[in-house]
Order: sequence, then C-alpha cells, then structure tokens
Amino acid sequence: MSGDYSRVRFDPRIDLSGVLMQQGRVQLDSDWNEWVAVLDRRLRAESVDTLGVQVTPGITGVAVVSPQTPDAFKIEASGGNITIGRGRMYVDGLLAENHGGGAAEFDAVLAELRGKTALAYNLQPYFPAPPALPGGGPHLAYLEVWQREITYLQQANLVESAVGVDTTTRLQTVWQVRLLANVSGASCTTPDTTVAGWQALSLPSGGRMSIKTEGVPPDLDPCELPPGGGYRGLENQLYRVEIHDGGIVGAAKFKWSRDNASVASNVVEVVSHTATSTELKLASLGRDAVLRFNTGDWVEILDDRRELSGENGDPALRHGVMRKISVDDAKQTISFSPALPANLIPGGGLDTLNSRHTRVRRWDQKGTVRDANNNVIVNLDAAGSTGLIPVPAAGVWVMLENGIQIQFSLDSTGGGFHCGDYWVSAARTNDTSVETYTQAPPRGIHRHYARLSIVTFPDDETDCRVKWPPECGGCCTINVAPGENIQTAIDSLPDEGGCVCLKTGVHNISATIQILSSRIILRGESPGSIVRAAGLARTLQIGDSGSPVSDIIVEGIRFEVTAAATVLGVLLYLESCTRVRVEHCALAVVLSPLQAPPSYVGINLNNVTDVDLIANRLDNFLIGILSQDYQGGLHITDNAIAGLTGRFLGQIDGSIGQYGIRIDTNHTQACRIENNRIRHFWVGISLLHNAAGSHISGNRISRSAGITQDNLPSDVAQMRSYLDSRLYAIDIEASRCEVSGNQIDLLSAAWGGIRVSGDHAIIAANRLEAIAKVIQLAVPVGIYCFADAKNGFSADHVVVSDNQLQGVQSGIIVSRIACPVIVGNHVDGAGAGWYGVRVDDCSDSRVDGNDLREVFFAVHLSEGERNRIVGNRIDQAGAGITATQQTNLEISDNFLQSCLLLGMVMFVRGTTALLKNRVLNCGYTPNFAIGIGVYAEEVLTPSGAHLRIEDCEVLDTGISADGSQVTTGNAIGIGGWMPACQISGNRIGYTQPVMLEPLNEHRALLLIGPLAVRFIGGAGEFAYMFGSAQVSDNHFSGPGRTHLVEFMRIVINDNIDLRFEKVTFSNNICDHLNAEVNPRGASVLLWGGHLIAMGNHIKAATNVNAMSLTNRPKIVLMGNITTGDYINTGTVTPLPIINFNVKI
Repeated sequence: MSGDYSRVRFDPRIDLSGVLMQQGRVQLDSDWNEWVAVLDRRLRAESVDTLGVQVTPGITGVAVVSPQTPDAFKIEASGGNITIGRGRMYVDGLLAENHGGGAAEFDAVLAELRGKTALAYNLQPYFPAPPALPGGGPHLAYLEVWQREITYLQQANLVESAVGVDTTTRLQTVWQVRLLANVSGASCTTPDTTVAGWQALSLPSGGRMSIKTEGVPPDLDPCELPPGGGYRGLENQLYRVEIHDGGIVGAAKFKWSRDNASVASNVVEVVSHTATSTELKLASLGRDAVLRFNTGDWVEILDDRRELSGENGDPALRHGVMRKISVDDAKQTISFSPALPANLIPGGGLDTLNSRHTRVRRWDQKGTVRDANNNVIVNLDAAGSTGLIPVPAAGVWVMLENGIQIQFSLDSTGGGFHCGDYWVSAARTNDTSVETYTQAPPRGIHRHYARLSIVTFPDDETDCRVKWPPECGGCCTINVAPGENIQTAIDSLPDEGGCVCLKTGVHNISATIQILSSRIILRGESPGSIVRAAGLARTLQIGDSGSPVSDIIVEGIRFEVTAAATVLGVLLYLESCTRVRVEHCALAVVLSPLQAPPSYVGINLNNVTDVDLIANRLDNFLIGILSQDYQGGLHITDNAIAGLTGRFLGQIDGSIGQYGIRIDTNHTQACRIENNRIRHFWVGISLLHNAAGSHISGNRISRSAGITQDNLPSDVAQMRSYLDSRLYAIDIEASRCEVSGNQIDLLSAAWGGIRVSGDHAIIAANRLEAIAKVIQLAVPVGIYCFADAKNGFSADHVVVSDNQLQGVQSGIIVSRIACPVIVGNHVDGAGAGWYGVRVDDCSDSRVDGNDLREVFFAVHLSEGERNRIVGNRIDQAGAGITATQQTNLEISDNFLQSCLLLGMVMFVRGTTALLKNRVLNCGYTPNFAIGIGVYAEEVLTPSGAHLRIEDCEVLDTGISADGSQVTTGNAIGIGGWMPACQISGNRIGYTQPVMLEPLNEHRALLLIGPLAVRFIGGAGEFAYMFGSAQVSDNHFSGPGRTHLVEFMRIVINDNIDLRFEKVTFSNNICDHLNAEVNPRGASVLLWGGHLIAMGNHIKAATNVNAMSLTNRPKIVLMGNITTGDYINTGTVTPLPIINFNVKI
C-alpha cells in the first residue's frame, strides 16, 4: 500500500548526506521522508561496499550471511520438505532476517526474542499460502527480498488511539524463499545467463516512463487556469502511475491515481457473494467528499496473499483485481460485477478478512483514454472493460488529466515491465508545475535475489550461500591463479607454514598435489575455485609415512577427476597426519554421458589422528570416505556423499557405490559420524570392530535398486540367511556404539536399514521408511541385531528404542543374543510388513512399550528363555503375539486390537505368565478365531510346565472392530493345552455376541489336560494322572452351542485319554448366551480326575444345563448359583446337591 505524501524528492545523483531542520519553519513530510531515504541509501551502499569483496564471476548482486548467524537462510531438505535456517543475510544491502521458528528464546546480544529452530517452508512470515514444493530436481532455492510500504490498513496499531488517526506509514523489509524448478546442470556458481529461467526472474525491470505537461485545448469552465500549458488542476496532487500486468509494450497494462493511491479502506464484511456479483462493507467510504469512494470509480481489491504471494502463488501476478463499483452510503458498502474470485474470499477459521488485511484502494482512470493525437487507446466504460490501460507503443504520449502526459519505453538491458513498477510525480497549482523526467526507471518495487541452495528432493541440497567474512579472510600468503603451479606455491611457504589461496577458475594439474609440511592452509578464494585432474592415482596427498604433518586445513575448493586411474584412485589421501580439517570442499568424479564410471575413493585416511571432515560434498564415488586406520579424534560431519549409479537389479539408475563411509582401524578408538547425507552406496556407514564407542547420528541415507528374486524364508535358517544377505545402510561391528536420529530410505528388498553385531549398542530415534515400488513377497530389512559367530561378535545388551519404521519391511529383529531391550519403537508395516518385533533364540530380552501395527506378526519369539513382552500396543496385525520353544516366558500389560488371525498363541516350556493383557477384536478370519492360546511342548510326562493367565481381558474374539468381518468358525476366547495352569481374574466376553454364528461351538475357555493312563490288572484298576487346573474369579460371557467353558476330553483309546488330575473351578461368573437346549450339553463342562466346583454363578436360557461333571467319582460341589441343572454328576459331596447349591 502507499501513503498520503506531498511529494517524493530523493535523488541519489545529487549526493545528499543529511537533512537539516531550520528554526521557525513548517515541517513537511517530504523532508522527513527524504532524510530516511538518504540514510537508507547510505546504509545499503556501505553494506554493499563492505560485503561485496567476494565476487563470483557471472553472478550479479551482493548477498552474504552474517558471521553471527552462520545458519541464516540455510536450506535443509528432508522428506520432500525444506526448512530455512534462522539468522541474518544481507542482499544487495538489504537486511533480510529470519527470526526462526518453534519456541521463543532470548537473544542476549540484541536483547530480543527469537525462535529456537529453523523455520518450515510453509511458515514463512511474508509468504502466506506458498505453493507446494515440487518433487525431484534439481531446483534452485533462492531468496527474494524487497521493501514493502505498509499503512494502518495492514498494521492497525499505526492509528494512535489517543488521537484516532494514522500519522505515519512504515517501510518493511520482507523476504521469501522460493524455488526455481528444474535447473538441470546448474550449480551454485553457474553464471546467471546460463541458469534456465533465472534471468527472466531476477533481471530488474526494463520499464521506463517519461512525464510532461503540454498545452491542451482548454475547457470552457471559467474556474480553470489559463491554457498556457502546465498543470491545470485545482489541487496539489501526487500522481502515481503503476504497472498492473507486467510484460512487454502492448501486453503490459497500467493504472493511475492522483492521490498516490492512498484513498483506501479495509473490508470488514462480505455482505453478499454470488456467481455474478459481490457486495463488500468497508470500514470507511472516505474522509471527505473528495477523498472517498464514489459510484463509477475503478478500485482494486487485494489482500496480503495477493500482494505478497501473487495470484495462485505466481510472483509475476502480485496485484489485486480491478472492479467498477456502485456505492451505497447508507449501508457503507460497495458492489460490483463480476464477482470476486474464490481466492479472495477467506475460507473461515483463522483465514479471515482481518487476518488477510483485505482492502480496497481507488484508482482514478475513467472513461475514454486517448493519446496526444486524440486517438482512442481504450474505453474504460465499454462492456467487459478491466479498468486497465494498455501500455502503448514506444513514442506514444498518453493523456492522463489536467495537461499531464506520460510515455512508456523499455530499456534493452533489462526485462519487461514488472507488476508493481511505479512512478510518482508531484503537481502544484501555484506555479502549474509537474515534476517531469525522461525515461526514468521505476521508483519501486525493486526486488533483490540471492541463491541459497541447489535442492533435489526428497532430501539432497547443496549450499550456495556466501558467508562473511570471506573464507580466506585476508590470510593468503600466496595467491595462485589458474595456470600457475599449486605445488610450487605450497613448497615455497616458510617453515612456519602459511596459506595458499586458489583464485577463482579451473586449476588443471598433471601431478599429485602434496602437502608434506605442517601448518599449511589450502583454500579456495570463492566457490568457483576448481582443481581438476585426469587419471591421477591421488589428486591431493597430505603427509606420508616418511613426512608426518600436523595442523593442515583444506577448505572451499572443488576437486574434480575426469578419467579413471590405473588403480583405485583417491582424490584426497591423508597419511600420518594430525589435526587436519577438510571443510566446505567439493570432490567429484565428473562423468560424460557415455563414459563408464571410473572407480575412485573420495577421502582415504591412513594412520591419522584428530581429523575433521566437515560440510564437504562428494559425488560419483565407489567409496566415499575410507579410514584404514586412525588413532582417535575422527569427526565426519555435515557432508553430502553420493556414490556411483548404474544398472543394479534391473534398475538403470540403481546405486552401485560400495561404501559411503567405511571405518576400520587397528586401534580401539571412537569416531563421530553426524548429519551426513549419503546416497547411492550399497552400505552407507560401516564400522568394523575396533571403532568401539562411536556415535552415528543425524545421517540421512538413501539408495536405489530394482526388484530382487528372493524366495520367502520358510524356516529360521532361511530367515537368518535372508537377513545376512541384505546390504545395510548402517552396519556396526563395534561395541558400545550409539546409532541415533538417522533417517534411512528402504526402496528395495536388497537393502537393510541398521545391522549391529557389537555389544552394548544403542539404536535410538532412527527413522526407516520403506516405499515399495511393486508388490513382492521379499521386503527390505529394518533393524537387525545378531550374533556374528564367524567373527566372534554378538550384540548382547543392545537397546533398540524410540525408532520409527514406516512401510513394508521386516521390522525389528534380534537374533541369538542375550539381554536385548526393544522399547518405545513405532512400527507401521503398511499392511504387508513381516514383523513388528522378532526375537530369535534370545535370552532375557525385554520387548516393552512398542507401538506395532499393520504387520503380519506383531511380536514373534522363537527358541528363547526368560523373555518378557510388556506394555506393547498392537493394532491391525495378522497375528498379535506368537511364540515357539519359549521357556519361562512373561507377557504382561499388552494391548492387542484387530489382529486378523489371532491375538496370542504360544508353544512354551517351563513357566509361562500372561498377566493384565487386553485382547480385543482378534481372530476374525473365516475359519480360525482365537484370542489367547497357549500350548505346552511337553504334555505327555510331568515336566514342571505351568501356565498362569491372570487379569486379562479378551473381548469380541472373531469379530472385527467395525463389525464388517466375522469368523464363520468356532471362536475361542482362551484356549490351552498344558500340564498345569492357573487361570484367574480374567474377563472373556462380547459386546456384540449376536454377530457370531449361534450354531457354532464357540468357547470362552477351552482347556485340554495332559496324558492320563488307566491300567487294569490282577490287583484291579490303576490310574496314572498328573497335572492341575485352577480356574477362579473369572467372568466368562459369550455364545457356544453346547458349552461356554469346556475342559475337553480327548479319548485316544479305552485306556488312554487327556485330562487334568486335579480341577478346581471356583468363584467364576458364567453368562452363557444363545445356548441351545441339549440334554447332553451344559454351560460348563468339567473333566478331570478330581473335581471341585464351588461358588460359581452360571446363567443361561431356560432348560439349559448349568454344569456337566462327567460322572467323576470324586467331586466337591457346593455354593454354586445356577439357572440350570447339573448332569453327569457322578459321586458328589456333599449331598443332596439342592441343599448346598442354589438354582434360580
């Protein structure tokens, strides 16, 4: 918006340095504003002169990052989005400041609040509703900065409440981070003219305007001034001419105002909005009879989204819509047709007229617009008029009003007219003067641009920002220009060392550059410093076994090789050196389209100490960084490392690099590998066993491959073989390592995520995302911790915590190790993942507090002992918790819901405890439905195996959560085949029992006992039995055609069957629903050697028997309350039954 000013006087060409006030004089707005303009120009010029010493050839403008905020406007890409670093950047002298996002913190230096974190792309303060980010790439992320004039219409507190008027306006520096899409082949230093689309975007406006007054045939109004030329208006005015639609002459359109377009008002209400018309209520129709809105005026309706972002996010369309209005003074409204477009109507909620600062401003063009020769240019009253005036051909003078004429032209060195270009001219009645000029550039809006990054989504970027002070900082001992000898410069440094600076340009070398002395800095003068070699075994060597060196810095240089070496080549080779830093360098194997990729190592370390590899970029390597030996202090941070690409498993652009980072050492030393971006290597990060205590965090690793031809593993051996044959993003043999906060893409079944065989490792807060290109049975492996018997390593005591595994993959697998802890992880298998957690042949493991969903097996255990499954949440799995060959297993406090096949099924040994679990809506396949099932592997002889199921809740077995799927088979709430069991305090029931088939033999509880044998000999009958079942304090509810609770008798022959020796069924509540009247059926069927049934409540329909005691000779029956009778009572104590039990 624009303010109500008398004139704009500032002209930099007359070199003013200040404005001085005189006593007793009238104060004018133009003097104050000129002072502001003088100071602004001085500050910008000073900034440009100070900061603009690091020029990159072919790139215009001055844009540098403040040293106090080195991450300012740093672009980081992740998952298809970008964030914008907090801090200050100077762009052509304008200070652009990103105050950050997230929670606020106090900046003690500037004594102000700022955000703690980088800012998300969609939360930019001056970029409302930014367009969606593109995919793929490369794209150029750039910063656009300009000064915006704001009035009380955009900042309401400019109206001082004490006086009720606005006294001033403000200049605001605004910025936006945008992307120029698809700049293939461009780099940070590519000249402006060769970056596709950059010139059209960034060139300043080529628009020029001239203004004059000419003798115009006088009107007959006697109040008009004499027709001697000059300005003929009756009021002092500040005329504003503004381009509405940009483009070339003939395509561009303009509008004009005699009051600097300052007659404006906020929109307070959309009174009506139809397909053909809109009526808006304004905060004010004007301040007087002149400075107001009238019927027939052309107005522009706009808001912050249009002004800042442009129509539909197009920066070339930063304007409102023009409409010719009718005014209703009584209602304080304006109405017009056609209606406002939908994108100018707020959507509600936080999107309101007030939040958008929707406003209307008046323009003064009307009627027929003519040129100086009286030719009609446009009739603004004609049907379909947009209210805009076409920019006529060069040389044509357009008549505005009152003797003022304007003419447009284009400067050949600039672009076309830009939307928002404006010129102002003061007209005065006293001397009939008009501020005239010839082919003047626009006073604004001037936009300034800076390259920030080359981005390739989803997660790759190259930093293009220029930091201040220049990296060489005036330290250069020797400067080397392209064509001069770098080795000669290094060798000529004094014994105390020095700095060799490479000038911008390509430095071709034919022999290895060697640094064999200490305290040397090798720097690039700017991002355009390139060292290029062809076929050298080593491009740069620092130290050797005979010349150990220390205190070496290599930074800001791009090293390129263009041909294969005779052996495996190395770009940077470090040997026998200490305290070395390689920073902000680029290393690349440059490939021609038809060239077979040569094999190179980016950086090779041998016998080094205290090496920092920071913020480098490595491209097209077989091995990115290789350490063959280091003695401590290795830090690899913020690097971007890319491997070779080629055909792999049928994919043309598959990853064929071998290792991104491979760490081997003969000394037990830790290293730190942090915040690197690693692409296109079979193995992203590999640590061999001596790198104990290392820290691998914040890295992003992605690879590409085609479809594997693996068979689905069918047994444990095949599963282990499958896991061992994957290629892992992070592969750790060393002990006591921490792998945390890494992000890994798993795009093929050839890949694995994290593999650990070192003990006491921590794998925490990593994100592994699998995206299946096609449906196949083989899947990538997520996290795999195992015992490597071949090399003698084992991931004992590993902690796997708080990781996120998304998509179709194997899940978390621990195998053949002791004391693993898997806690707090989130696994979402997208409907086809193999496992949430698999524990294979482990002891003393704890699987605790994990969130597992949409996998075939949520938790599966095999061949282990003393394992605990505690507090997990399982949803929408094929099977909830399964186990085989488990000894002394505990499963407690888990929540299972919507497991298709079953809730829990276990084949166990020893003591098994199932405590406080909730199992809801499990087992709803057509032919199989079980909530909890436990089966002992030894039931033929006394083994000590014992099962406890306590305080569990099993609801709606056989019915899906939404009721859309119901089993057609028999639904079993709890089932067990054990020598001994104790089942107490459980609740087994249904919320929708009528959905199950009533004729099926459903069971709330089904138990089978161990082997029992009867011998008949000369001494009579002898029975061999063992085992016990204690079922107490449970609530059983549900359907079952003949039984609700059944101790099943399985008869093998006349002398052998399966039964418990001792059965106690006490204090249970049994609600038998939908039971069928059957003289041989009963709600509870007990079978065992000796039976006790006491204190139970059994309820069923009329004439349904309550309990069948299977004619056992030793039965205690008392204190029960039933609705039915007892059958097959055998020998009961006490008698009569009716005296010691109650039937209701």
